Amino acid sequence: MTLGHLTALICTALVLQGFFSVTAITQAELDALADLKRSIGGLQASNWFNNTAEPCRSDNSPNWNYISCTGNQTVSKLNFPYGNWRGTLPESIGNLTSLVELNMGGNFLDGTIPVSLLRTPLRQLIMNTNLFRSPLPTGLFAMPTLEVLQMELNVNINETWPTQWSSSLKEVRIVVSSFTGLLPTSMSNLTNITTLDLRYNPSAMNGSIPQFILNLSTLQNLYISACRISGPLPSLCSLPNLIDVSFGQNTINSPFPDLSCLTKLETLSLSNVGLTGALPSNLSTRLTTLNLDDNYLSGEFPPQLANNSWVKVSMARNSLSGTLPAAIFASPNLELFVATSNRFNGSFPDVIARKVTRLDIGANNISGPLPPSIGNWTSLQYFSVGSNFINGTLPSTFAALASIATLDLSYTNIAAPISSTVRNLRQLRILKLSGTRLVDPQLLESIASLPRIAQISLANCSIGGSIPTSFGTLSGLETLDMRGNNLTGTVPLSISSFSGLQQVLLSSNSLSGCFDQPQSITNVAQCQLDSTVCGCSRGGCGVSVCPPSSASCVGSEPFPSSVCYNGVWIVPNSVTIQGKNVSITSPTLISGDFVILNKTSTVSIAPTDPNIALLTVDGCVTFNGVLEIQLTSSALANGSRNVSLMSYGDYCDGNATQFSSFQVITECGNVTSSRLEYSSRSLSLAFDGYDPSTCVAGGLTPATIGIIVGCTLGGVLIIGIIVVILAFQVEAVGNKLMPWRARRKQGGLDNEEL
Repeated sequence: MTLGHLTALICTALVLQGFFSVTAITQAELDALADLKRSIGGLQASNWFNNTAEPCRSDNSPNWNYISCTGNQTVSKLNFPYGNWRGTLPESIGNLTSLVELNMGGNFLDGTIPVSLLRTPLRQLIMNTNLFRSPLPTGLFAMPTLEVLQMELNVNINETWPTQWSSSLKEVRIVVSSFTGLLPTSMSNLTNITTLDLRYNPSAMNGSIPQFILNLSTLQNLYISACRISGPLPSLCSLPNLIDVSFGQNTINSPFPDLSCLTKLETLSLSNVGLTGALPSNLSTRLTTLNLDDNYLSGEFPPQLANNSWVKVSMARNSLSGTLPAAIFASPNLELFVATSNRFNGSFPDVIARKVTRLDIGANNISGPLPPSIGNWTSLQYFSVGSNFINGTLPSTFAALASIATLDLSYTNIAAPISSTVRNLRQLRILKLSGTRLVDPQLLESIASLPRIAQISLANCSIGGSIPTSFGTLSGLETLDMRGNNLTGTVPLSISSFSGLQQVLLSSNSLSGCFDQPQSITNVAQCQLDSTVCGCSRGGCGVSVCPPSSASCVGSEPFPSSVCYNGVWIVPNSVTIQGKNVSITSPTLISGDFVILNKTSTVSIAPTDPNIALLTVDGCVTFNGVLEIQLTSSALANGSRNVSLMSYGDYCDGNATQFSSFQVITECGNVTSSRLEYSSRSLSLAFDGYDPSTCVAGGLTPATIGIIVGCTLGGVLIIGIIVVILAFQVEAVGNKLMPWRARRKQGGLDNEEL
């Protein structure tokens, strides 16, 4: 055989070996993956084991979702971040002998972390924001290959801080934990650490930064905000590689620390720590992000610092003064500048900042007009200069800021007209113009044309005329504040039906008419209307009831002084029942309290929809007497086993005073194990089953089930159950007049019938 033939045979053998190679994954590893698929809810719908039993292809690319493969066709990475996964991790996961990365962050996984993970060569363990429980496997944080450990927001892990830490760790993030005690000195073993994030661990440091942290010279990112550190900061010069530092929400209460030795520092957060005095000028020239909110700093912004290549600067709620540092705005990478509630003065900087998305300099002493160059700030999304001495008109170039979502010009001297500019801001969601004294007759129409507007603040703007009917199309509206103007006419009725509406402030105007529809406003937290505007909502507007409308209500009025409005009986005051019977057959709203004093009084409710309470009470309710529930076939049609009866504001006292007895009447059939379910806001009827077998074709056979339940303030005493079956045969299907309806007209069932 020649050398050429031998070479050809060897090459052919190598090719065939590669073509017919067998995967290196073991059966134990496949079983572990099968266990994982079974134990994590939702993973059953993945492509695991569906088209192929092999997770990895011969070229080591993955066959399955959520995995990565190694060079020998075995699973090396499992990545399930933020997928709403639920369930537990199986113990067999430790059989994945090539697993180097496990990312389960941002899910709802519970149970304990498997001890078997200690057998794997893990380099990254990311388990943040889950529901894992104690105990942790002993030595989990000391795995010899582990480099990245993220355990944030696992508040069900309640144990002392682990005492074993791997020297190979480079990143440790344990934020908002339930570990107890102080940080162990064994963390000094983190000799290769670059990122240490221990934010919101208030009991871990005993008031000061541990010395072993100050000795971790490899640290680049140190985050220890909200750790109850007090007193002046110690020198950080032993950490010369620091790039990103966050000490916010501690109690330093001292002048600005000397950080001049941190020449690599790029990001610094010292918000809400009690800093006093002036801002030093010798901070790192590499600093690009600075957060000094909520301190007591004073003096001017150092001009030496203004020349840094700033990206984000926030120093709200201090006492800084002088002119706004124009050099900061000239930084080509500036994205955010926040300096609200300071004492800056002078004019608005006439510069171009094309990358700025947020500018907030409200509550300062800035004066003069806005320069035309503001139209070149084309990335602006948030613009607030409220509570300053800005004057003049908005530059015409302002209309080019098409990305603005929040515009705050409130309590400035901006002059009209601005309606044409506002009309062009199609992304606007929040508009604040209160206190500007604008007299622009087209402004409201311009606002009504904005498709995304959610908050409108126009208090004390001297606006006259009426609210345009087009306001009724702003279905995303959350806040409407137009107090203290000269508005006349009516409020568009459809506004009250907006599901997200939270504030309606229209007092001190000359508005009239009816504001809302019955039961439509359920989320309004604050409502102010004049007495000339009526209302029917549960939003606490404190206004008179709406006048009658053309839509009729079913049956006679349930209470004296009831008013029918759009098919709902409105009672504008409180109702007290003493020795009387009441029948509720149509949607009814009581604006005040509902008190039933006598045990002999019967309240009869005939719900037609199991999901909608027929009776709504704005105030509190004192239950007593007898409750009669008449279940029509429509209330039982959808198979519901819970029927809503009543919703209310609250109980009159802290105790759930309950009906002395109740009874259920059905058009036909029987309900079983019925019971009243009380909550602090609602009353409903629950039952275990409904048997329609006694319903016959060609007619209706009503059955009455009387269930008497004795109740006390603190509990329920079952007195007795009496089943009375009343059989009636109605020959004609069309005859809807039932015997229980006839008795209802006579005032309800008497106690003797119970």
